[in-house]
Amino acid sequence: MILKKLPDNAALKPDYDGCEFLYFAVVKVSDIKLRFEKTDIEFGCEKDVQINIRPIDSSSVRIINDAISEGYYDTKSYEPPMMSESGELYIGKHRYEAHNLANLKYIVVAVVRFTNLKNKKPIYWLRIAQACENNKPVFKKQGTDETTVHIIKTQIKEKTIKYCVKEIEESLKLQKIKNGKKRKRLIEELLNKKSYQEVPEKFSTKGSKKNWFNKNYPGKKLSTPTKIVPNNNEIFMLNEYRTKNDKYPIVHPYILIQTSTIYPEKKIKALYNVNTDSCKQVKVMRVFVPKNLIDQEKNICKMADHIRSKNYKRPQQIFIPQLKEDSKK
Repeated sequence: MILKKLPDNAALKPDYDGCEFLYFAVVKVSDIKLRFEKTDIEFGCEKDVQINIRPIDSSSVRIINDAISEGYYDTKSYEPPMMSESGELYIGKHRYEAHNLANLKYIVVAVVRFTNLKNKKPIYWLRIAQACENNKPVFKKQGTDETTVHIIKTQIKEKTIKYCVKEIEESLKLQKIKNGKKRKRLIEELLNKKSYQEVPEKFSTKGSKKNWFNKNYPGKKLSTPTKIVPNNNEIFMLNEYRTKNDKYPIVHPYILIQTSTIYPEKKIKALYNVNTDSCKQVKVMRVFVPKNLIDQEKNICKMADHIRSKNYKRPQQIFIPQLKEDSKK
């Protein structure tokens, strides 16, 4: 797991309550785990539960990826991703995804250990650290109220805090939410039973959805838009709405229709998830997704009718001069 230990000045040391810094290290990106693999009563987690419950912002991943490709991703200027000695990624999911996007094999991390402190379990301090780190806008957007509320709901779900003003307020205080109108408003929102709801299951863009698929569809193989792998009479694709504002998912409805056209004898099965903190948003998207595909089918049919009509004028394609020989024409 640990390929090489680095000196203590290799990066900025993480400093969070309940978090013990061990050392900096270089590890393989492919070795990093995004879900808890073992049931740990002391830590307060269950097997196969997502470790970092905050949603991924694709624009932040691209910003970090640009920093890597342009050579100004400097590990000495900020805290690197934080993980356990067994490779569980505690903090730094955007940087992890950016390294994947850049096809890098290795990543610099801070190896840490969360401990019991003030009669609170390590998982309590992990969530507090995730919230505090989220408000450090390094290569990414600063945390939002939505993220703060999500952290609190997760703590209630994990039973590390009670559903009451005192413990919610204490958590907000530790998350560096200053006393005042903002903290009061967040507490009122969290204690409003009409708005309070369960936290929907989150899936990382890497790994956890595949694990879910393998568990629920044993023996089946996944396809991608560029690599179709039929399973007898079925083709499976994983799909995702990365943010609640996305009009289209990662795999565009057009791609699904195109795949169905190329493989008319196969059943195309696209398995969707919505990357959101809101159960209500998940339900809204479950109504929206089928309509989205139907609208795409209608648009394609309209285009086909127009192409076949006498009114169709094929778009003219003009090449801008780029070659020396172009100037002679």
